[in-house]
Amino acid sequence: MVRLTGLEPARREATDPKSVVSADFTTGAFLPGYYTMISEDRGIMTHMDKLEENRAVINETDAELVRLFERRMHAVKEIIGYKLEHGLPILDSGREAVIMERNSRLLEDPELEPFFREWYAETIAVSKAYQQMIKGKDE
Repeated sequence: MVRLTGLEPARREATDPKSVVSADFTTGAFLPGYYTMISEDRGIMTHMDKLEENRAVINETDAELVRLFERRMHAVKEIIGYKLEHGLPILDSGREAVIMERNSRLLEDPELEPFFREWYAETIAVSKAYQQMIKGKDE
């Protein structure tokens, strides 16, 4: 017979995985991301499932990215509306270069910079496509 204490990784919600704790009865410590298995024939075992823990981090991050995407696109919609109302040019390539440089400098891990630049360039392209769609509806 096996009994699990704490949360099994497969049942974790997309929340902070460090908030999931269980006791390690061999040391008396509380271990983030662990669950404890108690077996009649093998005693107490502790197992850390890093794969599931990191998947929970990705799920949480993805949910936040969706929220931020919507927030960004709503701001884009407001900006295009303002530009159309005031006869301003829709595209501003100079600003795109400035925000790419500014946001690239915010990275803490320099190894990620080329991947960030690719991802952010796509973000800008999606924003421009959305602006063009809105502009087409206005004409």
